[in-house]
Amino acid sequence: DNQIDDMGAVAVAQALADTSLRRVLLDRNKIGSLGVMALARNLHKAPQLTHLGLSGNPIDDLGAQTLANAIWDSPQCVLEWLGLAPHDLGELLKNKLPAEVVSANRKEAGNTEVLAHIVALHAPSADEAMATIMAELDYLTNRWVMHHSVKELRRELFGM
Repeated sequence: DNQIDDMGAVAVAQALADTSLRRVLLDRNKIGSLGVMALARNLHKAPQLTHLGLSGNPIDDLGAQTLANAIWDSPQCVLEWLGLAPHDLGELLKNKLPAEVVSANRKEAGNTEVLAHIVALHAPSADEAMATIMAELDYLTNRWVMHHSVKELRRELFGM
């Protein structure tokens, strides 16, 4: 609705790394494949981005496929909603997705089924997640013990 073209989308793509925006809605503009390819290239720089609206733009199949592949390949991607009509993310990634995910996906609902599947694939396994949590707990415990030991030592040596 704002007459944003490919150059405007390139500027938005470059700004993604420097913003905390969670929603970028660029529906019904003049963004073509060059603009969407720039967004795709910078998607990994916006791990906070949960909603991306690009429906109603003149994006050809190559641009849509480039964006779909970037979403698929980016472990940092946490998109929950993607407006890309008339393109369907499930169809664009059907060679990589289980058939039931493709058939359940509805582009008019923001491709949420496919995005949830991709985010789940990128999530660490339960063992990896537990190892990370345990390492953080060890660090915090050691820090607490060290802090309290130093305080006790100060008190003994200096009466502080």
